[in-house]
Amino acid sequence: MVDMIRFKVGGGGARQDKPLEETLPPQLRDQFVGARTAARQDAGRYGRLKPYVAAFMLVGDYREAAGLSAAKPDSTVLKLAKAHRVPVRPVAEYKVASVIKTASPMSQAESLACLQDAVDQVQWENDQSRAVAAAWAAGDLKAVRAGYPPSPLERCLQQVPNVAVVERGTEDSTRAIAAALARPGKAVAIVDMNFLLRPNGVLDRLKAQGATITVPPG
Repeated sequence: MVDMIRFKVGGGGARQDKPLEETLPPQLRDQFVGARTAARQDAGRYGRLKPYVAAFMLVGDYREAAGLSAAKPDSTVLKLAKAHRVPVRPVAEYKVASVIKTASPMSQAESLACLQDAVDQVQWENDQSRAVAAAWAAGDLKAVRAGYPPSPLERCLQQVPNVAVVERGTEDSTRAIAAALARPGKAVAIVDMNFLLRPNGVLDRLKAQGATITVPPG
């Protein structure tokens, strides 16, 4: 079984001199307040964090509040694996601390754009994620692809110099699944759908390597 890639927020270089909300343009501030309210967080949660750091936290906080946290499938699958004595192996672990350190030279405009991307991501997930989840549960991959555009926050991740987190995650996930397919037996993989479904994502790369991709009937 291949566990999902995990992201952790931490490390230095994450804070600024003034409280975050005092530094935001009025429209973005209003949108951010709405998004953090949906995430059930107050202003103190993000304090003096730089906008792009708050961006990563905001999306995670919203998913936790909405019951969409990656920890839910993780923990459920881990319990099932443990009960059946199935070994679990994480693909990789990328700490956002390294992203923060590398992204310190990011301009204020780029940092604010990252926060805007996060706000847009929260809004999209609030509006569409349930329908996409239902399509995924039914094996309707076409509907999932149609309703699951590239994450707005992916643009922020791709701006981070020398990190390319999304590309690394996609490549590491593809490599791990291909290795599992080459071994006898069966394997289960938990993969972020941004890695799985993006153009030239995990499914496309596995298919290019000769894997057969099928969905449940119905």
